Amino acid sequence: MTERWERLAELFNAALSRPPAGRAAFLDASCEGDAALRDEVESLLRAHDRSGEFLERPAADIGPALIEDDVEPLAAGQQLGPYLIKEQIGRGGMGVVYLAEDTRLGREVALKMLPPGFTRDEMRRERLRIEARAAATLSHPAIATLYALEEIGSTLFLTFEFVRGSTLREIAEERALPPRAVVDLGVEIARALAAAHAKGIVHRDLKPDNLIVSDCGGVKVLDFGIARFERGTPGEGRRLTESGALLGTPAYMSPEQVDGKDADFRSDLFSLGVVLYELVAGTHPFEATTPLSTAARVLAAEPPALSEQNPVVPKELDRIIRKCMRKEPSERYQSTADLVVDLELLQRVTGVQHAPTLEQKAASRPARPLSRPRTWWQIHQVAVMLVSIAMLYPVWRARKLLGGELAIIPFVLLIVGVVLNGTLRVHMLFTAAFNTAAFNAEFKRSGPWIQRSDCFIGAVLIIAAASVAVPSTALAGLLAGVGIGVTIVSLMIEPATTRAAFPRRLSASGRRTPVRR
Repeated sequence: MTERWERLAELFNAALSRPPAGRAAFLDASCEGDAALRDEVESLLRAHDRSGEFLERPAADIGPALIEDDVEPLAAGQQLGPYLIKEQIGRGGMGVVYLAEDTRLGREVALKMLPPGFTRDEMRRERLRIEARAAATLSHPAIATLYALEEIGSTLFLTFEFVRGSTLREIAEERALPPRAVVDLGVEIARALAAAHAKGIVHRDLKPDNLIVSDCGGVKVLDFGIARFERGTPGEGRRLTESGALLGTPAYMSPEQVDGKDADFRSDLFSLGVVLYELVAGTHPFEATTPLSTAARVLAAEPPALSEQNPVVPKELDRIIRKCMRKEPSERYQSTADLVVDLELLQRVTGVQHAPTLEQKAASRPARPLSRPRTWWQIHQVAVMLVSIAMLYPVWRARKLLGGELAIIPFVLLIVGVVLNGTLRVHMLFTAAFNTAAFNAEFKRSGPWIQRSDCFIGAVLIIAAASVAVPSTALAGLLAGVGIGVTIVSLMIEPATTRAAFPRRLSASGRRTPVRR
C-alpha cells in the first residue's frame, strides 16, 4: 500500500505540473493500463481543481462525501425553529455550521447541519445519529458540549456549544510556542482524549483547527463529527462511514488511516503528536509540496529531530512526541492515560505545575514572584499614569500664559483624557492581579480605549505646545516632546510589553474564532 501511495503521489504531482489539456495523454502513457490507478489520480486532480488546496481540508471533503455545491445557505436573521441564525461560521466534511441564538434560553449555539444529499441518505442520517449518541456520552471541561440532535422539517442538525477564542492553527501561525506552553496544552488535550477513549470514542480528525483556546484560557476539543465507537461500546460493530472511506485530514492522519485500515484510539495519539510537534517546531513534521506527498511521508518518512527545529526542547518532550508518532500503533502509547501521566510528570520536572485546567490554574494563581515581563508591564502602567497626571501642571501654566476664556480648553480636555486613561489602566492592573482568567476578555474591551486615550492625551499636549510656542519655547518643547513620546509609546512599545507579559493569554485573544465542524 505504501508503494501504491508513493506511485499515486508521483503521478498526481507530475500531472498537476502539466496543462489540463495534456493530462489525459500523460495518464494514458503513465498508468500503463491500470484503470484503478488512473481513476484515483483523476479523482484527486478534480478535487484539487475544485478546492485549489486541500492539505488542510478533511479527506471527507475530497472523497465521495463532498458537500453538494447547490446547498442553499441559511441567511442571517432567518428563523429555524427556536434558533435565530446569525451567520455561517464553518464548512466541513460533514456539513455546514452556523452561529445561532437559542431564543428559548438566550444563548449562542453552533448549529451543524447536513446538506440534502446526506439527509436523503438513510445511512448518512444514521451516521449523524451515531455521532450524536457518541458526543452526548462525553462530559468533560475540555470537550465542546453537544446540546441536542434536532429535526425540523427535512433539516437534521446538531446543536453544539459555541466556543469563542482562537484555534491552535491561528496561534501556531503567529509563532512557535515555548515548550512549557506546549506541555501545558498537551496535558489538557490528552485529558480530554482520555475521557473520550475511556468511553470507547475515537476522534479521528484531531488537528489544530479542531483545538481552540477559549477566551477563558481553557482548551476545547471540537468536532467529534467523524468519531466512531470501538468494539464493546454502544453502537458496537457499526462504522460511521462506508467501508474503505478515508476520513480525517491528510496532514494529521495516522499511517493506518492513510493506509485505509481500521483506526483505534492510538490514531488520535498519532495526530496529537503531530499537533504538538508543529506547535513546538513551528513546522509540520511531514511537510511536503502537495497533500498526497504529505500522506506518503506520513507512511514512510521519519520527522526531523525536534532539537534541529527548536534547540531548547526538553529531551523528554521530544521522546513523548516521537512515541506518539510511531508508525506502528503497537509502538505508541497503549493507553491515553499513560500519555497523560508522562506529560504531567514532565510538567513537574520542568517546574510547570498547573491545576487540572487553565481556568483553574488562573483562579488559583500560585503565590510566587511576578515574572520580569509582568513586572515591567505593571511599571509601565503606573509610569504612564504618573506622566499623564504630571502634565496637568504645565498645561495649566500654558493656560495662564495665553489668557482668555478659550485657553482653559486644553486643560479640560487633558483632565478628561487622564481620568479615562487612568481608570482603564487601574482596571487592567486589578484584573491582572486578581482576575487573571478574565484578563484577555477585559483587554480586548479596554485595550483599544487605552490606546485611544493615550493618543488623545498626546494630541492635546501637542496642541497646547503649538499654542504657547511664541510666549514660551521651553514649555512648548516640553509639551510637544511628551505628547509625541506618549503617542509613540502607546502605539509601538506598550503592545510589545503587553505581549511579553501575557504571551499565552494574548495569543488566544484578538479575534473571535467560531467552532469549526
